[in-house]
Amino acid sequence: MTRDLFSHKLRELFEWWIIPIVNPDGVIVGNYRSNLQGKDMNRHFFKDEDSDADKTGRAHEVEVLRTYLKDTLKGRLTMFLDIHAHSNARNIFTYSP
Repeated sequence: MTRDLFSHKLRELFEWWIIPIVNPDGVIVGNYRSNLQGKDMNRHFFKDEDSDADKTGRAHEVEVLRTYLKDTLKGRLTMFLDIHAHSNARNIFTYSP
């Protein structure tokens, strides 16, 4: 299968959502890892909702993204892929569940 055909088939079978940057406010002031709250969004993404009912342990941007995806996709999310650069290393790397 050629790349063009493969790409077409992927677009035909799946709905793609691309969010280019979640931390523009932090990045603009030089905080590539943390947001303006001073929270590392990779470390405050999966805070337990029961133990953090007032959401003070979660990063604001993450909470907005989680709510948006939950309300918009309504259980249709099959995969979430996080691609970003490392603060000290060159190149990129990925994490996915």
